[in-house]
Amino acid sequence: MDVTAKSPKKRILFVDDERKLLDGLRRLLRSHRREWDMQFAEGGAQALEMLQEAPTDVVVSDMRMPGMSGADLLETVRQRYPATVRLILSGQCDKSSVLKAVCPAHQFLSKPCDAKLLKNTICGVSSLRNKLKNDAIRSRVSSIVCLPCQPQVIADLRDACENGNTSIETLAEIASRDIGVTAKLVQLVSSSFFGSPQRVSGGAAVVKLLGTDVMRPLVLETEALQPLDASPRAVELLTLFNRVHEAIVVAAMKIGKAEGLSESRLRRLQLAGRLMNVGMLVLATQDIDFYLSLLEKAVRHNLTLPEVEREVFQASRDEVGAYFLALWGVPRDVIDVAKHVLAPSKAPADDPEIVEEAAILHVVGCVMDESLSDLIGRPKECDRDFFEQQGWTERVAKWQDLCSEFQLTGVSA
Repeated sequence: MDVTAKSPKKRILFVDDERKLLDGLRRLLRSHRREWDMQFAEGGAQALEMLQEAPTDVVVSDMRMPGMSGADLLETVRQRYPATVRLILSGQCDKSSVLKAVCPAHQFLSKPCDAKLLKNTICGVSSLRNKLKNDAIRSRVSSIVCLPCQPQVIADLRDACENGNTSIETLAEIASRDIGVTAKLVQLVSSSFFGSPQRVSGGAAVVKLLGTDVMRPLVLETEALQPLDASPRAVELLTLFNRVHEAIVVAAMKIGKAEGLSESRLRRLQLAGRLMNVGMLVLATQDIDFYLSLLEKAVRHNLTLPEVEREVFQASRDEVGAYFLALWGVPRDVIDVAKHVLAPSKAPADDPEIVEEAAILHVVGCVMDESLSDLIGRPKECDRDFFEQQGWTERVAKWQDLCSEFQLTGVSA
């Protein structure tokens, strides 16, 4: 007798005001009936009634619907059912409509959308969601509209956007200073919010893609980019967090160029370096003062910060960050690099490029931690056993030499 437990079907709710379009989705996705429990709602009001009866894992909604738009529906879902994955599946929309969706929607898929893309999107998010066993953390990750941003960066962005003569280069430079800003902008170009999905290396590249016509209303008319509202201590540490990651990216790029990485790999390394610790920001978002107490605990007990995070949250920053990035549509290979920075030995062995890039960021991160032990606890140890198994001992020593000049000195916060 086979007693193997089967994973429960993912419950997917599709919402559109046109019955014929829902019927078309039924036919398109008929082959997935064994994997998904698919429900179909004609409009937002019916969708909310169905959700009240039985919450769902994923909501896929059209944008332009009478009575309640897709953006309004997904915002209600975000508030009432924060763990739900929220996708827009829509045809051409005007800019003002799309801007209303940048906060409640995780991703924007354009019609016509083939079944393979839709399945890959849902399954890609679900596979990383399943690795998070803490339901409260799942809800926290899914409910986030934006990561905490440095108040000065947001102030500078708003001033620049209010000045009609500000160049796109100036906006790009300001945006590139902050990881929260970078993450949100990368989300917007990784799916079809403002055109076809694009691969980028960071916030500056996204700003140039979006242009001032999108950046100005995004900054001035939406809540997509918000400053951290917390104590001066918290703001100072967020500023330090961004400084550290800028140094990590610069050092990693120097190593990558020395190793002869291709331009496409350097771009991936750059973005993964910027986003590799977004899990920390996600964990800190709900209660920044509580997270600061974890820093103090790590220092007091001589623990690494990831050890303390796992003990308290029953989840690791790499798992939390990977799910968050998947929700926001970041390319899977970038996620694979960022996810394995803490432990490159766990990176997929069948993709040596991912292993190498995760290893570079791992080494740089360990060097940077040595400068921060008074603030974040015991530095993470370099995975020497793994590097010895790979025959990389001398190679890693060269990496450490290359990035040692980027160690932060005189750190205080």
